[in-house]
Amino acid sequence: MSINRAALAVGAALFLSTSLAACSDDGGYGEVAGDCKPRHSFQTLTKGTLTVSTYTYAPATIVKDGKLEGVEGGLLERIAEWECLKLRIVEQAPAGVIPAVESGRADLAAGSWYRTKKRAAVLNLTDPIYTDSMVFVSKGGAVKTVDDLRAKKVGTFEGNLWNEDLRALLGDRLKIYAGEAETFQDLRAGRIDVAVDGAGGSINMVKVQRLSDYQIQTPPPHPAVKATSNPGQIGWPNTKSNT
Repeated sequence: MSINRAALAVGAALFLSTSLAACSDDGGYGEVAGDCKPRHSFQTLTKGTLTVSTYTYAPATIVKDGKLEGVEGGLLERIAEWECLKLRIVEQAPAGVIPAVESGRADLAAGSWYRTKKRAAVLNLTDPIYTDSMVFVSKGGAVKTVDDLRAKKVGTFEGNLWNEDLRALLGDRLKIYAGEAETFQDLRAGRIDVAVDGAGGSINMVKVQRLSDYQIQTPPPHPAVKATSNPGQIGWPNTKSNT
């Protein structure tokens, strides 16, 4: 397995160092002390609550029993503590996470979302939280470079930074799925030869799909695919009214 996990390791360390006593109700979870003074002033959809639109994309976000775990879940708990807020988690299908913020049904979106110009046109984006490298997952780690993709059936999923570049390079040999799970299900079934994913998510999916014969490779830079030179910056898309 050849990946750079330094950024995710930093996020994981922050997550592990964060422990917030929590209670759960319709208004969210997390205890707010009566004398709590927020560090910053900003508006939320519901006073006293930070509403987060998300889905399970381990290790970044794991929705469990109405709460958000994982690296980003731990970081959001700490932020909620700083700002005297409870957390309310709204679980969506991946395709619905960003629209929930755009339509004013959530304050921000979590789940390893890339900071892109397209998203910045309709939403505010936080500064980068961590970076996530583009990787290839193939049997025996046979696919190591962008050029190796040219003779393969390739799958990835919506919302990734590299989709347009790969479409231009591969044409009909690239299949773009609705989500990560569907991509890896077809990889396991042999309908595609290689899955293109972010480093963090791919580690989890290889485990979940029991792809013991598959390996993860980080491709060297290639001029045809910009994401090989510039790892994706992960941020939290949030409501345009909040700066």
